[in-house]
Amino acid sequence: MQKYKFFDMVFFIMMAFIFTALIFFQRTVELPYLKEIAPIACYLLPCLLLLYLWRRFMVKSCASANLGHLRLACLLALLLQVFIAYHIWFYVGFDVGIVRISAQYFVQGQVYPYAPTYFATNPNNTCIYFITVLSLQIGKFFSVDGYYLLILFGILCSNIALYLTCRCVLLLTDSRAVVSGTFLLGLLLFGLFPWIFVPYSDILSLPLPILTFYLYLQMKRKDTMPLWIKTSLICLPAIFGRLLKPTNLIILIALAILFALDLVRGQFQHGLKKAIVMLCTFAALFALSALASKGMTSYLAIAPDKSVEKSFAHYAMMGLNEKTIGNYSQTDDELSTSIYDYDAKKDANLTLLKKRLQDMGFSGYLYHVLRKTVCNFSNGTFGWGKEGADFDEYIPQRSDGISRLLENFYYMKNTDADYVIGTGGKYFTYYVQLAQIVWICTLLLCFYHAFLLLKRPSTSEECLIHLALLGIFAMVTLFETNARYLISYLPFFVLCATTSKYQKPLCVGFQN
Repeated sequence: MQKYKFFDMVFFIMMAFIFTALIFFQRTVELPYLKEIAPIACYLLPCLLLLYLWRRFMVKSCASANLGHLRLACLLALLLQVFIAYHIWFYVGFDVGIVRISAQYFVQGQVYPYAPTYFATNPNNTCIYFITVLSLQIGKFFSVDGYYLLILFGILCSNIALYLTCRCVLLLTDSRAVVSGTFLLGLLLFGLFPWIFVPYSDILSLPLPILTFYLYLQMKRKDTMPLWIKTSLICLPAIFGRLLKPTNLIILIALAILFALDLVRGQFQHGLKKAIVMLCTFAALFALSALASKGMTSYLAIAPDKSVEKSFAHYAMMGLNEKTIGNYSQTDDELSTSIYDYDAKKDANLTLLKKRLQDMGFSGYLYHVLRKTVCNFSNGTFGWGKEGADFDEYIPQRSDGISRLLENFYYMKNTDADYVIGTGGKYFTYYVQLAQIVWICTLLLCFYHAFLLLKRPSTSEECLIHLALLGIFAMVTLFETNARYLISYLPFFVLCATTSKYQKPLCVGFQN
């Protein structure tokens, strides 16, 4: 009996479900930010051709990867990212804008009038608010734009995520070709996409889940290290990362499921001792992160108000809104913000949630989930244009030729002056098509990975990757629809795509 066969099957079903939704239900979704995207079937032929060339490249070389070459490649990628950012960065509006303006007021010793209500209603943004304040204070000290420093920090986070993804592949395969392919795919998928110029929780969280996975791989090789130290190192990025974005906990939940499975299948007495040590370590880290959260709240002079805070029931209710296909709903938001009692608000959310489920029925809910899957997984730009490209303040061109070219490529067309301000958009459709091809290729490789695992046993590392991807799929399916929420776990899509056929069982130190 294969140890992780059940999760392999579930992962295969998930990938089959995604492609069923993309191929047969894409045209049931009509949203403005998806209008540049052609039917998914149009991308399949060029993607399959690229994957054929990819496979030829992968099997061409069996030489061991060179860590020095990887570091040099990541450094060059970082310089390219900074160069592009310098020419096209801008002040983003919406939530990013609220956080930035609130931080500017704070650094000046004032309080933005909307800040107390906003951060009481959205306490998850306290951490990004704190980071923004620190960046602006550093910028003030050195007489530079602190917001631009924050953009550079976001770029660094993207670059670190790319490096860690390649390091994970290096540990799993030790193949130069596979590491090179991973670097190229990661660079195109999340290294050069425009979200790196939006300093928000998505891009700042990008290295945290993959760091947890990398530390997991490394700690499995440290046989002499005490268990509580290994547990602390593995859990630290996810537990403290939850303050920045709660989805960072998904990889930790995946690890817990993997450990529980090993505990059930192994020697219970020996495993129980490990479980107690790990739970105590986890509890200590969680307590420390709670203290860190209180420290940030106190420093920023935020008064927590449970009466205006939104519960998970709010986002689950919003995810079941058929009219918006689970996307943000102003009506649902007004319902929650109009009730000034947390328990009453939660009950109202759950009541409407149950009503929507009853009205849909099983077939209606399945149809709704299929449409949500189209919104979440059909867009290789991850909602760029729906969000992210909302200009609060356009920065004049720094270099006529280069800036104009990059603006035309990354900026969406200025069809609504109230929504998008600035210039560019002439070549935006080319960016969209390139992003689509890269994303569809990634999903096809993940589907191929899932198919291969029907024929061979998977490793614990592969199972952990599957559980992480199942977790992020469940999150965007059960709660608010938003392709942007996939960003933190893009390195796992890349890992799944590139290690499908090349993970070697002779990797030393990876056995439980």
